[in-house]
Amino acid sequence: MMRAKFSFLFSLTMLAGVIHNVYAADADSISDMFTKGTVNGELKLYSYKLKTGSETSGSDTALGGVAYLKTASYNGVSLGMTFASANPVFNDRNDAGYNLLQDNGDGHHHDGYNKMLEYYVRGNWYDTTITWGAQEIFTPMMWHDYCEILPKTYRGLSVINRSVKDLELHAYYITDYSGWHDSDYSSLSAALSEDGPSKPMVILGARYNLPTENLGFKTNAEAWTYHMEDYMDMNYFRVKLSKQLGDVNVFFMPSYVSQKETGKKYADEHIDTYQYGFESGIKYKDFYTEFEWTKTGDTDFLGPWGFGRIIMQAYQTSFAANEIARGVKTGYDFSRVGIKGLSAMIWWAKYNRPLNLTVYPGANTEVDYFVKYEFTDQFNNALDGLSVSLAYQDVDWTNMNTGSQETRFRVNYKFSFGGK
Repeated sequence: MMRAKFSFLFSLTMLAGVIHNVYAADADSISDMFTKGTVNGELKLYSYKLKTGSETSGSDTALGGVAYLKTASYNGVSLGMTFASANPVFNDRNDAGYNLLQDNGDGHHHDGYNKMLEYYVRGNWYDTTITWGAQEIFTPMMWHDYCEILPKTYRGLSVINRSVKDLELHAYYITDYSGWHDSDYSSLSAALSEDGPSKPMVILGARYNLPTENLGFKTNAEAWTYHMEDYMDMNYFRVKLSKQLGDVNVFFMPSYVSQKETGKKYADEHIDTYQYGFESGIKYKDFYTEFEWTKTGDTDFLGPWGFGRIIMQAYQTSFAANEIARGVKTGYDFSRVGIKGLSAMIWWAKYNRPLNLTVYPGANTEVDYFVKYEFTDQFNNALDGLSVSLAYQDVDWTNMNTGSQETRFRVNYKFSFGGK
């Protein structure tokens, strides 16, 4: 069975090779759409392990990846498909899984899966991109969410307009999504209610680079609104101010988001909350330090479809009702001292949560240690696209006798087929 799954991804990748040109171009005919299309992707070997106290709570090792097939554009129209696969390697199916593979109960832990991640028709006319079908999208509250072996994707309609310089206008009508470990798509509203009716999410958003450079600093602003009838409304605002002072770059980025139930309130839990705070930092050459602070309202801040939270560490995020959290991270790119491709980061955060919470109550701290090596431009470019990273998370639960330690090992290889 595992061999069949490996051959599935391999066969699809080889099939993708018929689209042989990695540099997309306008097509002169329908057949040219395919011969001038692009093929690229990423192979991944990930191994995650969680220990609580001296016991291993769960672990997964998976080999898989994605292959993106995109045709060239003919009269503004192009097609896209993405194949994805995640397969178990070196796992005991009787041991609990952890975040990479499907976990279907006793004797069926670490189940692999394959799926069609994306399939869409895309049109580009008058500085407007219209996409219909299954696709990755990039909005603050609905994102592809990269931290697992396969990304989240969404099914519906997206429209992005860039007619005005420095301004992006976005509109989405999303009906379904596929999570990290799902084999297929399911209703978007199922993330909020098991028994409620299926409802789409309507999203409107804008990103704008304000003309403040003559004043000596850059300003990037974005605003979004999300509406799911009879479930919830969300509104998101963020501004980033940045300034270059010689070799030093500084930035300050406040944000605010609200979530509130609407209409017939089909969601399984009460929704009436907010989260506000800021991220701020300084970068000097290859060294950077960033600070974060956030406060959450009276109910948990929901994020089943992607990003949106201000602090998002590897194990914990800022989400709990009436929580105040703060963090600091610092990192360094070692290229300047002669070790090209090597970078490292340490990230500390403290989450002050009410003691009456059923999940992670009290004042908890997490420290993340991260190191990565990228082989790009190394060894005469023979290993371009290859990277290796190791992350270790140490979590101290104030109201528990034991802590948790998480290890994440990743090998990524980005590839493309064909030539110019």
